Order: sequence, then structure tokens, then C-alpha cells
Amino acid sequence: PLSIFNSLGIISFTPRLVGAGRSATRRSSVLVACLGTLGVIGWCALLLIWGSWIGPIVLGETWPAAQPLIPMLALSYIGVMSFAGVGLGLRVRGLAKPLLWTRVFSAVASVAFGLIFALLVGTVESVAWAEAAAILGASAYAWVCLLREHHAADTPPSTAAMR
Repeated sequence: PLSIFNSLGIISFTPRLVGAGRSATRRSSVLVACLGTLGVIGWCALLLIWGSWIGPIVLGETWPAAQPLIPMLALSYIGVMSFAGVGLGLRVRGLAKPLLWTRVFSAVASVAFGLIFALLVGTVESVAWAEAAAILGASAYAWVCLLREHHAADTPPSTAAMR
């Protein structure tokens, strides 16, 4: 359900923002990230509060093994939803290079953190925490890239560069 929510947010906002200014893009990026985060928090709270009833319906017999992973998955999906907001902003502004680099950073961080924690600790919970940390870190890096692009677009060129 969270991936569908993520896709619907991006699909509904992208066409409206193509011709909009930078401030509208920035606001919409934050809005998509916040709405996605609220959706994740609501879904995970629902699973944690009524888990004994909803969990077996949604996940079947794998629920007892999956239940301890809900907090880590919630943090991972919060990072994913935040990344969706950044991706929307970079995509609408036509900034393919920073979008590509943020995705590469996310993939490398996920693989590196996951492998390191799997080798050092060896538990599913530790790998899930590592994955959540990698996704949140990549999301933070993506927001820095988006803000840097906004700042670079707002800064007038220096007179030395014009000579």
C-alpha cells in the first residue's frame, strides 16, 4: 500500500509542476514528503496497535517473524517517502544528474550498510536497522542536493564570472 501511495503522489503532482516556478516545486516536494511520511506513520501505527488482528490478515503466517521489523521498516519507508519528494523536485526541474547521483548514493549505501551489518552482527534486525539508516542518510543527501540546486538557481552569477 505504501508504494502505491508513493506512486500516486508523484504521478498526481508532476504534471502540475512542470510549468510552475521553483517555490511551487519546493513546496510540493515538501508536501509529497510530508504526506508520504504521515501515511507511513499511520500505516505502521495501525500495524503496531492492532497488529494481532491486522498482521495475520495482511502477512499471513509470516506475521510473527515480521512484527519485530515494523519500526525499522517504518523508518525505511519514511526515508523512501522523503526521497520521493526530492525526486519529484529534481525531476520536475529537469536535473537528471543530481537525481542520478542521489539514487547511486542510495543504492551504494544500502548495499554497503546491509553487508557490513550482516557480516558484523548477522541478525535480521541489525540489517533492517542498517537499511533504515542507509535510506535515511541517502534521503538527507538528496535533500541537500535539492537545496543546493535551489540555492544555485537563486544566486546571481558573480561579476568575475561574467568577464
